[in-house]
Order: sequence, then C-alpha cells, then structure tokens
Amino acid sequence: MAAAPNFSGLRRLELPKVEGSVLGLLAAACPRLESLHAPLVAPPLDLARVTACSGLRDLRIKASTGSTLKVAGSVRALESLPHLTHLSLLTLEGLAGPDFDVFGTLVHLQLLELGDCSNAPHSLFKTLSDLTRLQRLRLERGSASENVGKLANAPALLQLELVDFSIGVGFRGGLKLAKNIKKLLIIPTYQDEVAKINSEIIEGVTEEMRQLEAFYLGVTNEWLEAMAVAMGGARRATQGGEKECFPLERKGQVEHISLPALYRLVCREMGQGCKVKVLKMSAQATCKQFIANLDQS
Repeated sequence: MAAAPNFSGLRRLELPKVEGSVLGLLAAACPRLESLHAPLVAPPLDLARVTACSGLRDLRIKASTGSTLKVAGSVRALESLPHLTHLSLLTLEGLAGPDFDVFGTLVHLQLLELGDCSNAPHSLFKTLSDLTRLQRLRLERGSASENVGKLANAPALLQLELVDFSIGVGFRGGLKLAKNIKKLLIIPTYQDEVAKINSEIIEGVTEEMRQLEAFYLGVTNEWLEAMAVAMGGARRATQGGEKECFPLERKGQVEHISLPALYRLVCREMGQGCKVKVLKMSAQATCKQFIANLDQS
C-alpha cells in the first residue's frame, strides 16, 4: 500500500483476491481510475471509498468464494459516478428498497448485474426500464411475475439473466410484452405450484418469445433430487430409470417429463433459429452461469 500514491495516473485496475479495506485504499489512491475489476473481494467493503474515483466507467466487484459482501449504509454513493456504463455488484447482500431506486438514476448504464434482489420492490423492472442505454441485465435472488413485462420499455435491452429467481403467476404475460429480449437465462427457485410455475416459464418462452436467439434454463441437482423423492423416483433410479423429472401443467393436468424431453420440446417449438440449453448444476454453482459463457459452450 505504500506504493499506491505512485499509481495516481492509473486508469484500469484488475485485482486478484483482495480485502475490501485494501480495495478502498487503492481506489482512493487512483483518482483517474476508469475501470476497476475485483472478482475476489473479502469483506468488509466500504463502497463509498471505491466510488471516490468519480471518473469510473466500469466497476465490477464480486465477493471471494464462500463469502458475501454486505452493503454498509446506502449505495447512494454510486450517484457520484456520472460516467458509469458497466456496473456489476455480485454476491452482495443487504440491499434495501431505496437502494434500487439509485440504480435507475445511472442513466449511462449499458450493463447491470446485481447479486441480491431479495428486498427489491415490485417496481424494480419499471425502475430499470428508464435506463435507455441498458443492453444486458443480470439479477440474482429476486422474484418476477407480470412485472417483467415493464422491461419492454427499455429500448436497448437485449439480454436478461434471472438467477435463483422466484417466478410467479403472470410471468408468461410479462414475457409476451418483452419482445426486445433476444437472449434469456432463467434459473428458478420454487416454493409451491411447481408445475404451474414451470408452465409459466416454458409456455412464456415457446409461445410468446419466438424472437429469442438463445434460451438457457437451469435447474439444480438438489431440486431434481427432491422431485425424484416426491415422485417416488428414488427406487426407479436404483433400477436405472429416469430420475430427472420436470413437472408441467397442461390443460389442467400435471405431466412429468424428463430433462431430455424438455429440451426436445423447447427446441421443437423455438426452431433452429434459437440456441437452447437445459442445464443442471449444484445450488452453489448457479451464480457461475452467465450467458456470455453459455453462448461459447
């Protein structure tokens, strides 16, 4: 840290694992910084110190493996970054309702990634639709229903990632409006009405989003195991049967199809113009799924 003043003219900084307190000191010592990437930050982190670099255009912060970054105070300090175009705050926790209004004021954003939307208001999608330059949006640990349709008013938005999201009734209707979305990643979480929610997703995509160029659906191994037990699939699995079951509600009846059958169904409905993947992963690996990586695999 003694050498930090020597970097006062630095414009781009990419760091390996670093403590949040050190990151704040480094940022304060680099007033001309325009890009800051820190994918392995150990708490605590004072966001106000990082945002002292008023020229920042690209800010991407993620907690180190196995930890989360808790927001101390408010994220209103981000309002001091008038040139910000790329903002990624992942494995973050502690965001409160008023914090999400701040993101809607960052009018130059082209990319936004938020790691904890569990306390986001229902109006979040409407707030973000005011970002007329936003092209890529990733939200984690939140909920969505018909309100996702508000994103139709974000004219530049092409890519949407909803990770560990609770999907509610009305989601299909929201997707029907969002004709601007070209690439979509959904990793849902479930509480009840599993078949109904799955149908909201699958029918919403296959019947309302024919414009999609890529659709990626993720399910966790833990959820698949729970479904197998609920359907008595554990015994079938020991006999070499299909243990991966995906419930769908069709015409008032619940059907259980395998993941390969689900993949074929979506591919058939979407046609060759849409890249489709049905993904399996551990619950801890959902945060590692990104459209940018899936496009290349």
